[in-house]
Amino acid sequence: TNVTISGNTASTAGGIYNYYSHPVLTNVILSGNFSSSSNYGTMYNYFSTPKIYNSIILGNQSGMVNYLFSGSTIDLQYSLVQGLTDTTNGNISSFDISENDIFVSPIIPGRSNGGDFRLKDGAIVVNKGDNTKNMFTVDLAGNPRIFNNRIDLGAFENQNTLIEPSDNILYVKKGSIGKGSSWSNALGELADALRYAKENKNLWTASNPLLIWVAAGTYNPLYDPADATFGRVPKSYPRQASFLLVDNVQLYGGFEGTETNLNARNWNTNKTILSGDIGTQGNRIDNVYQVVISIATQIEPITKNTVVDGFTITGGFGAENTSRIINGYNVDAINGAGMYNTYSSPKLANLIISGNYVPYNGGGMFNYYSFPTLTNVMFTDNSASRGGGMANWSSSPKLTNVTFSLNNAQMFGGGMYNTNSYPMITNTIFSGNRIIYYGGGIYNGENSSPTLTNVVISGNQAGENGGGMYNSMSSSILNNVTISGNYALTSGGGMMNAYNSKSKIYNSIILGNSSGIINNDPSVDILDIQHSLVQDLTDTSNGNISSTGITAEDIFLSTITPEQSTAGDFRLKDSASVINKGDNSKYDALVSGTIDLAGNTRIVGSVIDLGAYENQNSTPLAVTDPAVKVKAMVYPNPTTGIFFVKTPVTMKAVLYDQTGKLVKSIDLKIGENQIDISGLTQGMYLLRTEQGVFKVIKK
Repeated sequence: TNVTISGNTASTAGGIYNYYSHPVLTNVILSGNFSSSSNYGTMYNYFSTPKIYNSIILGNQSGMVNYLFSGSTIDLQYSLVQGLTDTTNGNISSFDISENDIFVSPIIPGRSNGGDFRLKDGAIVVNKGDNTKNMFTVDLAGNPRIFNNRIDLGAFENQNTLIEPSDNILYVKKGSIGKGSSWSNALGELADALRYAKENKNLWTASNPLLIWVAAGTYNPLYDPADATFGRVPKSYPRQASFLLVDNVQLYGGFEGTETNLNARNWNTNKTILSGDIGTQGNRIDNVYQVVISIATQIEPITKNTVVDGFTITGGFGAENTSRIINGYNVDAINGAGMYNTYSSPKLANLIISGNYVPYNGGGMFNYYSFPTLTNVMFTDNSASRGGGMANWSSSPKLTNVTFSLNNAQMFGGGMYNTNSYPMITNTIFSGNRIIYYGGGIYNGENSSPTLTNVVISGNQAGENGGGMYNSMSSSILNNVTISGNYALTSGGGMMNAYNSKSKIYNSIILGNSSGIINNDPSVDILDIQHSLVQDLTDTSNGNISSTGITAEDIFLSTITPEQSTAGDFRLKDSASVINKGDNSKYDALVSGTIDLAGNTRIVGSVIDLGAYENQNSTPLAVTDPAVKVKAMVYPNPTTGIFFVKTPVTMKAVLYDQTGKLVKSIDLKIGENQIDISGLTQGMYLLRTEQGVFKVIKK
């Protein structure tokens, strides 16, 4: 116990030769030993069955060789042995690990009394032993044998505490060399914080989460998340590095590096980038396969108390014929280059997911039996075969204030691909996405039933069918959706329905596309359309508006030619015939909220408008002077801190953040009123006045 065997030489078994014996090795190091015959190794067991616990056999001329009775075995537990990759019984795979990764100063195998076999800070063997195998209070150097609650492997116990949260907060600032207890003592890498979080996962609960505050900078994944090789630098396969999420661990980016309050950060100004570009900068073929991975199990769930907030996720580049086992599940590198979720329900907010590519599903994000919640997220410039921005397999993500823009796919769903999935999509934009085949904006297939409310689908392009949306064996539900300016080369510029699709379209506008709605087989592709204006539809039953003589220019403030584009302003003109023509019963404010896509009051007057935007001038203003016909104006919007409210009357206003918390009360006077929110964090705020609710964006 607590023994080092190093720098020894022999013709057979440079370190230990066991002959019909059964020694017990506990916290032993064999390193730098040399045997002139590799057939006998550094430890040779001749009809011997040693017990090896908490030990390290590494950096010798050869490893361990066994010549045993039939049926006899070596009892190997919680050890790292040269040449062995089996990780059962707490053992550590020796794959891609050298003595230089473990020891302070290893030696070349041969006769020597040199070397320093104390453990390096952060070595993979620290805190990886079994305490029950230990019977001593000190190690070989006379230091406490167990430090930080769990024994290390080898004869020497590492005595350094590398990471020290303060009040359950870890601080991370690029280039720092501290222990994470404050900004002045910050960790230098997010990867180290997440490795610590995983290794101490039992400490974090819903009521006692670990918060990781990350200052502006670019952070690369450093460690392998795979079960057999977790926490080590994948030197031979660097593309396997990823950030692995841990339940009840909350990541917050957007800090300058001086803040003492979470609400003081600004993720727009203080860009915090999680980048997969680990090799030659700008050459994506050597990037990591997946930047962020979230894999849940029954024992280790990933719940909504797991948070990723205030980051840009970029540079993931997937590949075929590559996979690894993470938390017991096979994770293919063909899916989810930006973020890969399996059985996970993390809370994702204030993110930009861009510049990621996979050959199959979900360039930006892949969800498999997952239920993530996304708020204020942008997917842009991601690529895949299915779901350039997002691909959902048997998943039900909840999206609010999300944008899918300029994503690309080859087969299905330039912006989003759904199969057997039920996403809830509210206050979201799909624009400028492109597909070679089906579903420029969204592809819904195989029993999917997404619910879209207050959504704009515009400027998307399909090389075949379904410029805006393609439904196949699906039942989409559209409430107050605007589909305009989309293009399909073959048919269904606005929407294509096939293979027994039965979508419901309520309070919606489908107008100004290369063509309207095309049903592949009208006898089975049956639509329930109510209180809507649909291109080429003249039937006025069920409250629908005939499209005869109506153009997109008659309805929207600014239209686009059907093509790939992110332009257009699809708010309603004051004279639009769709104002006050909806059915209030189709809009569930408890589910979708009380604001439209612009953050304004969803129902102005007594009847809801069609489309994603509510015209705010459609009824007399609810102010004290009934003669007033001019509505308040809010500008500039977005703002960096100062904005103005111009109002024709004196009235009160209140400003709420996204959680519903009151952050400011204001007395507005007639004319121009200056409002200063420079002290608030970036994001969306709601300004509630007697004339309506305005969405204010703080950059």
